[in-house]
Amino acid sequence: MGALIRGALVVASALAPLTPCAAWAQGLAVEFRSAAALGSTATDQHGAAFTIAGLSGVTYIGPATGTGLHRFLAVMDNSDKLVEIEAGFGPTGMLTSAAVVRGFSLGQTADFEDLAISPDGARLWLCDEGGPGVRAVAFPGLEQAETLSIPEVFGTRRANFGFEALAVSRDGREVWTANEEALAADGPLSTPGAGTVVRLLRLRDEGVGHVAAAQHAYACEAMHGAVVTGARSGLVALVVLPSGRVLALERSFAFNLGGFFRSRMFEIDAGAATDVSGVPSLDGAAYAPVAKALLWSGNLNNLEGLCLGPALDAGGLALVGVVDDGDPLSSNTLVSYRVTGPVEAPCAADADGNGSVEVADIFAFLARWFADDPRADFDGDGVRGVADVFAFLSAWFAGCP
Repeated sequence: MGALIRGALVVASALAPLTPCAAWAQGLAVEFRSAAALGSTATDQHGAAFTIAGLSGVTYIGPATGTGLHRFLAVMDNSDKLVEIEAGFGPTGMLTSAAVVRGFSLGQTADFEDLAISPDGARLWLCDEGGPGVRAVAFPGLEQAETLSIPEVFGTRRANFGFEALAVSRDGREVWTANEEALAADGPLSTPGAGTVVRLLRLRDEGVGHVAAAQHAYACEAMHGAVVTGARSGLVALVVLPSGRVLALERSFAFNLGGFFRSRMFEIDAGAATDVSGVPSLDGAAYAPVAKALLWSGNLNNLEGLCLGPALDAGGLALVGVVDDGDPLSSNTLVSYRVTGPVEAPCAADADGNGSVEVADIFAFLARWFADDPRADFDGDGVRGVADVFAFLSAWFAGCP
């Protein structure tokens, strides 16, 4: 096996760099587009009406047949309720309509803070802040489908600061989640002078269900003002783009003349971050954190959920968020953004993501392969083996489109 890999490297080293993947080298851009008020009541599948309150997470479930509108599902915290929303978008992502069309009752109450739908639309993933936990239910039937095993360290979560964010990769094999503010084992909560450090948890389906694959330290921003009752600053939503690039939404609540709330959206990259799965406490530990770059900052009151929406006629994709009405300033609201740049899948051979296919990509891939990194399962069969090396080399020789 080693001789075969070394031989491939010798051949590859003799070749000139291949066609650059220029799009992957570009940055992402996020623009706020609009906001629309939502109703206050819905009726579930059993004909029972309920009050819409505490919208905390949202996911895109596809186009509404024959209407030109798009369907979203939002989850209410501290309840068993889901809310279906239909929305229309202009060419650049402006909302042209937004309305609640119905509700669902899950039959089990929990502090659900976020949700994501599987690529085939047959399963909903939900994270429970109080558990903390991650579970899946069938959709639209809502029967319990899977409950994931969560690493013990997350049992040290502080009340109301557990799992707040959830996202699923385009192929459905990876589930991402994170606590909102630091676990008791990992250090202090946020303050006006310093942010808090949370754990970004990646669970991966290795053929027998999703299991914990890696944990990475993620440093949240400090509060944007002075402490008031309920002040906080932490991670509240995650979005995985078709390209594999990841967005994170942070929310800060504090006293500031510019507004009590501030939302910050980042592109994040865990590629060079330390896997801290075996680190019992991040407080004082040595590690490389998740890299992050600010894409947007603003005040939309208690913006708490975010998901990817449909492709837009003017290019790019819609990003859609929900505002939680659980404070005197906020009301049930749907908001829209437009994200542009390398949002689609990158060239598979550009392993180091620098925009070019070259010899360095082979070494980047092999470093993952030897480290037993889940990303080295290049052929997607759930097993990291020699076949993945040859599948990658085949893509490398083919270059980028």
